[in-house]
Order: sequence, then structure tokens, then C-alpha cells
Amino acid sequence: MLTQWAKTAFLSGLGGVTGGALTVECGDRTHRFGNPGELNATVAVHDERFFQRVFGLEFVVVAGRADLGFAAVGGNGDDQGERQACEK
Repeated sequence: MLTQWAKTAFLSGLGGVTGGALTVECGDRTHRFGNPGELNATVAVHDERFFQRVFGLEFVVVAGRADLGFAAVGGNGDDQGERQACEK
């Protein structure tokens, strides 16, 4: 139940992505946020406990901007271009 809450909150917070696109692949569903542009990144979540870890470590959503701490991944996902996406 906590994992589902964290997943819902995480994905809801990405609704305001601007300046590029973020794709979150989890299980049998792919979520896309923003519009393809200068920065595009994909995060593949292999273990949904990832969403809990994000909230337990470094996750902040401010005015539609998501900052995801690299330590939060902890082997639960793969990323492509995440540094660029988080620096923007």
C-alpha cells in the first residue's frame, strides 16, 4: 500500500515537466511526461520499492520540477540522461 501511494505521488509530481521529456517505464506500463525537446530521459523501474526509496532520500517537487537524488536509485532502476534531466 505504501509503495502504491509513493508511486502515485511520484508520477503525479511529474505532470509539470518542461524543457524536455521524461519516460518512466515500470512493469507493463510506460508513463510519459513533458514534450520531447532538448533534454529527454528514460527511467526503467525494475522494483517498485524504488518509489518508496525516492521519498525516503532526495525527492522534491517544486512548481512542477522534479529533483531526483542519484542515491535514491540504489539498483532499483536504470536511467538514461537522468543527470541532464535533473540539472535542468
